[in-house]
Amino acid sequence: EGKIFSTQAFYQEGLKDSYVTPPVYDISLSKYSIIFSRPIKSGSGRVIAVIAGRANLAVLDQIMIERAGLGETGETYLVGENYALLSQLRFEDTKIGETYIRTDGTTEAIKSQTAGTKLYNDYRDTPVLGSYLWVPELQVAIIAEHDQSEALQTSNQAIAITAGLILLTLVIAVAAAYLMTRSIVNPITELVTIAGSIASGNLEADAKVRREDEIGVLAAAFNTMTNRLRELIGTLEQRVADRTKALETSSDISRRLSTILNLKEL
Repeated sequence: EGKIFSTQAFYQEGLKDSYVTPPVYDISLSKYSIIFSRPIKSGSGRVIAVIAGRANLAVLDQIMIERAGLGETGETYLVGENYALLSQLRFEDTKIGETYIRTDGTTEAIKSQTAGTKLYNDYRDTPVLGSYLWVPELQVAIIAEHDQSEALQTSNQAIAITAGLILLTLVIAVAAAYLMTRSIVNPITELVTIAGSIASGNLEADAKVRREDEIGVLAAAFNTMTNRLRELIGTLEQRVADRTKALETSSDISRRLSTILNLKEL
């Protein structure tokens, strides 16, 4: 009683309307607190006083320590507009009012005064996936962080599975292409070999017809052409043999006739 609060923001603003201060560090209490204030008016509407209440942030600490949905490595905490820590940290024993958190997450939250998510190193210099939200009414930033190793585990597994499926697909595609190529190239190579053999004079060579597709039709046509060629050559050989025999007979007759000198006998 008797202390003057006329210079305090909660009093000046409380004379006008309901007001909530940002978290303020109270040296006498050695902790941060939030002060709520509003005017008290008489029956005639004249402001006669300001009523103020102090909210202890200890309860808020308990709320921030909860990490539902953040796994084993997640945590949440509050940072003031001067980067001062307003709630307890999970992984370090820090003193509120004397600790300042300057990371990419807190800097972005305070400077932009918006909400967002980004990857950065936290106060432990550990890579985290952080989300931040600026609360303009209290001039504080709510920070939620989750170690990247745990937060991205599911996505990394999905990437690994996808990469494995892509690799498996490529292997199957290469194997299918190889088998298909062999199924096409080998019969054609066999036809080329048989053609070379026939060109060398081996008319007994035949292409094996193992399929009913275009290559099988080509092999059958090749065999038909070879058979006709053999028949043609056989016919020609027979005709040559007949003609040779006729020439031999004619020559023999001529030779015999040339030895007969008696006209009557001839």
